Amino acid sequence: MIDLNELSDCDGSAVGTDLPSLQHHAGFTIPGELRLGEFELQEELGRGGMGVVFKAQHLKTGAIFALKVLSPLNSRDGTLIERFRREAEAASRLNHGSFVRVDSFGREKGYYYYVMEYIAGRDLAEVVRCLRRAAALGRNRLHELSEILPFLLPTGDCPSTGNQRFFHWVACLGKQVADALEYAHKNGVIHRDIKPSNLILDPDGRIRITDLGLARIVDEASVTGTGDIVGTLRYMSPEQLRAGHRRIDQRTDIYSLGVTIYELISLAPLFPESDRERLIERILFTEPIKLRTQSPEVPQDLDAIVMRCLAKSPTDRYHTSQELADDLGRFLRGERIAPRTFHRIRHNLRSLSRRLWMIIAALLLGAALWLVADSFRHHPTKQGQFGREGLDTEWTDPRLERNRVQYLVTNSALSQGLLELERGQSADGMLWFGKALELVDSGTRLEALIRRNINGWERELAPLTDFQTISDVPLDSPSVVATSENYLAVAEKDQVTVWGLSGNIRPVARRQLKAPLTGIDLVGNDPHLLMATGDGVVEVWNFHSDEIARHSFPKAKQIRHLECSDDGMSLLTTLTDEGISIWRLED
Repeated sequence: MIDLNELSDCDGSAVGTDLPSLQHHAGFTIPGELRLGEFELQEELGRGGMGVVFKAQHLKTGAIFALKVLSPLNSRDGTLIERFRREAEAASRLNHGSFVRVDSFGREKGYYYYVMEYIAGRDLAEVVRCLRRAAALGRNRLHELSEILPFLLPTGDCPSTGNQRFFHWVACLGKQVADALEYAHKNGVIHRDIKPSNLILDPDGRIRITDLGLARIVDEASVTGTGDIVGTLRYMSPEQLRAGHRRIDQRTDIYSLGVTIYELISLAPLFPESDRERLIERILFTEPIKLRTQSPEVPQDLDAIVMRCLAKSPTDRYHTSQELADDLGRFLRGERIAPRTFHRIRHNLRSLSRRLWMIIAALLLGAALWLVADSFRHHPTKQGQFGREGLDTEWTDPRLERNRVQYLVTNSALSQGLLELERGQSADGMLWFGKALELVDSGTRLEALIRRNINGWERELAPLTDFQTISDVPLDSPSVVATSENYLAVAEKDQVTVWGLSGNIRPVARRQLKAPLTGIDLVGNDPHLLMATGDGVVEVWNFHSDEIARHSFPKAKQIRHLECSDDGMSLLTTLTDEGISIWRLED
């Protein structure tokens, strides 16, 4: 739901704006008799980035509805119109009591709108604000809840006893949302924007989920661009922030629900940073503080459930919303949460293993960097001297500059690998180690360091249960390899072969080479392979049509390594003569 206006108090008064004043609101007016289709608009309920929500009355039946109207500015953007339509479509396919029902979608007087049921309730963002104010005044939050939410605890699956009533109420709300999300996920809809302001408590105390503007329908193509970050930043999962690198699934909603429950209990954001970059860094890398650390009265099982939802890696969270709902149900019934102990032991062992290897890797890396830096500092001049003059001139030596660039790029890949492994992304970490190994010269200290890291982190990888040999011809010549989700490209001395990875692994294209390639890369999942020929030229091979386009880089005598962006428009190259360059490719 679009955030409601801030209340001056928490007495339950309605929130609204008289429509005459809305006529003067910059950027959004509805001309004429304040009607859209068969509806008369009565008051504004809220507004956000996409548009405005109005309370409206049907002219014939007198029934009250809520109309969400796309703003005129957004109505000029075809992508936003399509996203708006999909919001209505996603909501209309969810026939579940916990989702706000959408009845119709229309266009009138140039305005796009859709009609949904009107919920005369409070969203959880309001509840949190009221509870924060009560806490600041020293008032009991349970007493405050009983005043603003007279229904406090619905009957049925949510018993309460003694001082634990508040925590049971929160768990009950969480279970309702988890049950609803399980229904949505089974119907192919991922919400992607679960947060307090999108969860409304109706007059009966039931939770209602709204605002599917960012929902993704699993069986349809996304209207967001590659790498788009969609969602409300404070409640986004780590994988949403890395959306350009991996596909998100239902576990992103589980994370966001965990953030919401955390905030309801602690009355503070999971990460309170107001600076955007700092907040992103905390979401990606900082482990949240346990609820019981802040407030020992929080039940241990409830704390464990929330912390599992907030795991950085999706594999460490509940795999489905049903699993989360089941654990919350056990907590509400006073039963032991069976997976909790196993999960904690596994998490602690994994964390201990990672920290141990991080310490070892840091020591080894520090030693290697000192040795490399030391070799640079003491590289002799032609006269064999080590003085200031030699240090000033050695960085102008192209061979030393090339070594320095190679060292920096390799170090960057190695550091990224360690970072991915620390975050639990074992496969990604090993791929970065492989990239570092590809960049480094054989027989060097850095190569030995990388291989020690690979050996030490092997235990973090899942066991290999199946493999397929893609070629019965030995690759006995130096090879350059590039991979994507759908293709594998291997460049040998005199030919380059592209293998299809969908279904049966098979070669889909082969091209003879006049000279060995110095670097290759696949452009996302498109049938295009970039090939560095070694003479400052990059060829783009469409291996479906067998067409070749050539891009010349006159300043580059030789390209040692290249990597293309997913959209095929930018190219990063490691050059033997001028360090690292980023190029813009034209259509």
